Amino acid sequence: MNFLEKVQNLPESKKKAILWTVIIVLTLFLLGCYFKIAQKVLETPHSERLLEKELKIPSLGEEIQNLWQEIKPEDEKLEEIEETLRGLIEEAEEIKNQK
Repeated sequence: MNFLEKVQNLPESKKKAILWTVIIVLTLFLLGCYFKIAQKVLETPHSERLLEKELKIPSLGEEIQNLWQEIKPEDEKLEEIEETLRGLIEEAEEIKNQK
């Protein structure tokens, strides 16, 4: 008798037990493969290289540094404007107090 014929001749409950056993074993095997692949992917810094080199997206730290360099001169200009405005306000208050 062939293996499949033997299985076909088994009672329904044993057929179900064999089916669920095969499903569970295959599921465990596939989950094991999935976790092994996921572990390799997470350990390699390829994702960072992909973002920076292939897609030409700079890292967040570099982007923040570049923005700060652009903002810093503007900040100095704002401080100068603020000092000028304070001086004008003081002069206006002095003129107001003189009258």
